[in-house]
Amino acid sequence: MTDWNEENRISIVSAPSDPITTANVKTYAQIDYSTDDTLIDQLATQGREWVELFTRRKLGEYQLDLRLDEFPDKGIELPFPPLVSVDGVYYVDPDGTEQTLATSVYRVDSIDVDRCVRIVEASGESWPATLATTNAVRVRFTCGWSTIPQTVLNAVYDYAKSLYDNADPQIGKLEMWLQPYVSHRWG
Repeated sequence: MTDWNEENRISIVSAPSDPITTANVKTYAQIDYSTDDTLIDQLATQGREWVELFTRRKLGEYQLDLRLDEFPDKGIELPFPPLVSVDGVYYVDPDGTEQTLATSVYRVDSIDVDRCVRIVEASGESWPATLATTNAVRVRFTCGWSTIPQTVLNAVYDYAKSLYDNADPQIGKLEMWLQPYVSHRWG
């Protein structure tokens, strides 16, 4: 059985083209031939995926759906900052009909939209009743970096270069580079 976490409650609505290009990895790794381009592209994807997992962020802007069984008492934490927009909050009412939650019922609570964001009830409002079923609440939101910090890009490139050179990526070094960009959860 899979433990619950936001990653297995998330579905991708739309994703950008991969912001990590083979050309950029080749420039970083000082590779000037094209015979291994397919391999380099695959290693770049592995590097991007590792960086996204470690930082809990998306490289490029993604539109995602987060599904929950009900409205949580402490609000809905949105993963993968920075938050670009909350595109809609939907719920299945007790009669089984999907409804759109009015924006006046909730607000975006952020210490820093680049770090940690959640949706909470607006002052004087309360969450509506939902049907007692799985996935009764759906939040559609857009998140991720439109401009990726160079240090983060370099971590992806270095990871891919290490794999290409038949070496293990220097994870300690990469974690040190990425530490300022790690997304933290509400306490």
